[in-house]
Order: sequence, then C-alpha cells, then structure tokens
Amino acid sequence: MIRLRVLTASTGACTHISLHPNELTYSTIRSRLAAVLPVNDQIILLGPPYKVPKDSMLRNNETISALRLGDEEDELIQSGQCSLEPAERTGSKRLFLFSKRALANNAPEPPNCILDPAPGPLPMPTQSDIPPPPPSPSDVVETPLRNALELYVRQLMLDVAKGRVYADGADLRL
Repeated sequence: MIRLRVLTASTGACTHISLHPNELTYSTIRSRLAAVLPVNDQIILLGPPYKVPKDSMLRNNETISALRLGDEEDELIQSGQCSLEPAERTGSKRLFLFSKRALANNAPEPPNCILDPAPGPLPMPTQSDIPPPPPSPSDVVETPLRNALELYVRQLMLDVAKGRVYADGADLRL
C-alpha cells in the first residue's frame, strides 16, 4: 500500500489516502478526496514545480519517494526538530487540493481563522537575562542624571527580558 498525504490549500488540513500501487491514478485520488471536496470542484497539483499530475508521473518511483520526503520534512518541521528555509531545494514534493469555487473571482471571502493560544507554560527569564546589580552606593556619586540613567537602564533590561519571554513563547506556539 502507498500512503499519500494531500494538503487542502484553503484550510491547511491534511487528508491521508492509502492506495494499492495499481490504484495510483489521478482519477482514483480525486474520487477518494470527494468527501473533502466535490470532484467537479477539485484542482489537484503536485510539485514543485506545480502541475496537474499524470498517472505515469504518480506511478514513478521517483515521485513517490519525493512525496515521502515532503511528508518527512513536514513532520520534522512540525515537531520542531528541523527548520528549512523556503529557498532550500531538497527534491521533496507535495500534493495540494484546491477548490475551483474558492479560487473564482466572485468567490465569497473565506471565514476568518481565529487561532487560540497554544497550551503550555511560557518560558521564564533565565539568570543571564537578569541584569547585574548596580554598584554599591559608596562607589557612586549620586547625581540626578546618574539616578535617571540607572532607572532607565533597569527599565530597559526589564523590557528586554519580557520581550525575550514573549518571543520564546511565540516560538513555542509555532
């Protein structure tokens, strides 16, 4: 059995299809995806480079290997074990499902996608994020300018530490 993963372009949802090698045709894939999108509304693209797959291309061992590589890359990226730059060329391919109606000029606006925060604790500042204590008062001559500068530096370091916590939290949610 050959397991294919098809990404729905409008929602980002993945649909898994298992096919016998003899069933690996464009029309069979379309019929299996009918539960997701009606057959007459489907556009299926394979790539990069993106084009409508032909049966001979789908049955090619090189194409099947490239699809598996694309699935493996996506799993690594989602698990956070790897990050690939968009410009990197790895030879991987993916199958995408588009809706003709959604791509039409008179198509209604897609519904707003509201993302909830990912569950999990926010990272706390580490010891390296906390600024060193100021010098003892006996070493420093007190002036209004010096006091204002110390307050400004303390507030700036606090803001930097908070920013790092928010950035780390945002990275964890991706």
